[in-house]
Amino acid sequence: MPDSISGLVKQVDDNSWLIGNRFILQRAIVAEMPLWKDHHGNCYSLADNISPLPPATAIPSDGYPHLVHSCANVSAVWDFGDVVLKIKLFQTRKGGTREHVTLNWLANQNPKFAVPRVLHYSEDEDRSYLFSTRLPGVTLNSAWPLMNDDYRQYYAQQVAEICTQLSTHSSTRIGGVDNGYLSDSWLDPLTYDFRSETLLENCNQLGMQISSSTVFLFSHNDLAPGNIMVDPREKYLVGIIDWEMAGFVPREWISTKFAVAWGLDLELGDVSGISEADWRKRVHQELKRRGFPEVSDIWKQWFNERYASQQ
Repeated sequence: MPDSISGLVKQVDDNSWLIGNRFILQRAIVAEMPLWKDHHGNCYSLADNISPLPPATAIPSDGYPHLVHSCANVSAVWDFGDVVLKIKLFQTRKGGTREHVTLNWLANQNPKFAVPRVLHYSEDEDRSYLFSTRLPGVTLNSAWPLMNDDYRQYYAQQVAEICTQLSTHSSTRIGGVDNGYLSDSWLDPLTYDFRSETLLENCNQLGMQISSSTVFLFSHNDLAPGNIMVDPREKYLVGIIDWEMAGFVPREWISTKFAVAWGLDLELGDVSGISEADWRKRVHQELKRRGFPEVSDIWKQWFNERYASQQ
């Protein structure tokens, strides 16, 4: 039986880990060309084409590295302290722009906020492996319940400003920064056909009035509060993670996404008294104040009709 995606990192010994039955990650005091050095001075190096593979065991729940995220056996993220490893199945997104491509492109744009730095990327037939630097701070999602209304509105304004900054980058095509597919399932729900011609047809159905002269604007497209790193003690937005859905979209989509996508909701568990939609509704209103148009009412009707047709 194949490993679940959360079981693709295993422990060989105290200083080495087997990753996806493909790599060995080794930690040592000295290494000739380490992938990274941690804040203790330890060197981490990656070796592939290891044969035979060494025996390895599952990492305990309180072990190192720590599994910080696992989603529907499609993606998982491990925390190595200063660095994170994301393993993701391609599934319907094989033709999409890879996250490391977007991150490298962003680094050249000199954004006014932090983004992860790519350390290593590789892929095989059905999955990708991305090592990148870990941004400091905590997620906005975890900080939200402890914030007063002033802080919450501040972060909504900051993210709306980041959306505005990102939208200054434009393209004549819908898609990723390398012209790959834009893997935004909210633009093609249920069928997940991310080909440009399909997305353009859907945008026209949504009233975005796409023409040969349309300019598409760069957007993160997945600004859930779990993807925003903050330092609430200093009232400071550190940076943005998880750029795999980013790309050039119609101007209307930037605001509409916050209005309709419950995937951007807060995930608060048992915390009561807070609407899970509070975060995205605040950003939506801030974007409206900045003049971003929307087609949210049409999208809701369009989605309901598509959903009904699948039943």
